[in-house]
Amino acid sequence: LAQRLVRRLCKACRVAQALDEAQLDELAEQYLASTPDSGSSAREQQVARWRGQYGDAAGQLVRWRAVGCAQCEHDGYHGRLGIHELMLSDDTIRQHIRHRAPANEIRHSALAAGMRTLRQD
Repeated sequence: LAQRLVRRLCKACRVAQALDEAQLDELAEQYLASTPDSGSSAREQQVARWRGQYGDAAGQLVRWRAVGCAQCEHDGYHGRLGIHELMLSDDTIRQHIRHRAPANEIRHSALAAGMRTLRQD
């Protein structure tokens, strides 16, 4: 288990910026960097999932940015949010641990089994 606290954008003053194709491709590449399948087809599939899940009716995605107002004391942030990474131990991971496999091998198996990293969360 790993966890971090990140600053939450102020809902009163945050500003949406539309993401273009290059930005979406870069985000998908970063998101998939630690996964076993990070090719261009995987990036395209991930962007399509994001468009369907988080996009507007036209599939447009936005990134929010901090501005600052009186409610957040002109900081742009208000409160904190916890992000988590949890590795569940399956038979493969337990076997790696028993055989004292390198950490990157254990991580690779966990990612293949569906673990989401802190960056992905």
